[in-house]
Amino acid sequence: MNRLFQRIFGEDWKQKAVWGVVLLGWNIRARVSRRFFYLKAMELVISSRCTLRCRYCANLMPCYKQPHDFETAQLLQDIEDLLQVVSRINVISVIGGEPLLHDGLAVILKRLVEEKRIREVLIVSNGTLLPSAELLPVLKHRKILLRVSNYYPHSKKLNELLDVCREEGVRCEVVSPVWHDPGFSSTPETDPGELQRRFQNCFAQCREFLDGEFHLCPPSANGVQVGLVPCDQSSCVDIRTDLRKSGADAVRKKMRALLNVSSIRACAYCRNNLDGKSHVVASGGNQIPPGWYLNPSSLKVEKITEES
Repeated sequence: MNRLFQRIFGEDWKQKAVWGVVLLGWNIRARVSRRFFYLKAMELVISSRCTLRCRYCANLMPCYKQPHDFETAQLLQDIEDLLQVVSRINVISVIGGEPLLHDGLAVILKRLVEEKRIREVLIVSNGTLLPSAELLPVLKHRKILLRVSNYYPHSKKLNELLDVCREEGVRCEVVSPVWHDPGFSSTPETDPGELQRRFQNCFAQCREFLDGEFHLCPPSANGVQVGLVPCDQSSCVDIRTDLRKSGADAVRKKMRALLNVSSIRACAYCRNNLDGKSHVVASGGNQIPPGWYLNPSSLKVEKITEES
C-alpha cells in the first residue's frame, strides 16, 4: 500500500495527506463558522398597546397614534424566519407595550420555549395586569422568567401578581428600572465623529426584532415605526423580506455587518448623551420616576422626512 501511494502521490505522500486533512478541517470549520450566528440577547416586540403612557418610554409607545397587537400568525412566522438565520439566542425578551395585553401571548411563548436554540425567555410586564387562565400554565415553564417593572404607584396589580406567581410556581422577579431620556430632534446631526460618540456611549443598544426587522436599539426600531427616524436599510435588516429574496446566508452577512457599524441613522436624531452624560431618570429621589404620565394633549410628534 505504501509503494502504491508513493507511485501515485510521490515520496512525500504522508505529508501531503496530513496537509489535506488539515485543509479539509479548516474548510469545514470556515463553513460552519459562517453559518453559526449567536445572539446574546434580543427583544421581540409583540404589541404597541400599553396600559401606561410613560413620558420617557424608550420604546416610544406614547408616539403610536394607533397602538395595536402584531398578528400572532405573523409573529410566529417572523420567529421561524429568525431561526433560519440565528443559530442560538441566549435570552429573548418578549415586550410591548404591555405583552400581557396580547391575546396570542400563550401561543407565542409555547413556540419560544420549545425551541432548543433559545435558552431563556423573559416577559417584561409593568405590574398593571394579571395573567389569564390560558397563560398561567405556560408561564410555569422552566425557561420562562416574568420580569415585572415596579412603576410605583402605577403598578397597581404588583402585589397581587406576585401572590399569583408564588401560588402557581411561576418564576418572577421585580426590578426598579433606571430610565434614560432618549429625546429626539427634528434637526439631524451630521458630524460623523459626534454620531460615533453617541453610538459608543449609548445606553439603549439592545437588539430589537420589530415587525420583521432587526434593529440595534428600541429608538431605531420604534422611531422608524412612528416616523421619528427615516427608514434606512443600512441601519436595520429586514429579515422578513431579505430571507425570501436573498436567502439565510445573505441575511446573516447583513446582520453581522450591522453589528459592526460605528453608528446608525437613529443616532442623528436621538439626543441621549449630547453632553457626554446619560440623562438618567430613575426611581425615587428628586429625579423623574419611570411611569411619569403624558397627557394626550401634551404629546407632540414631529414626523421626520429625508429632506428635514
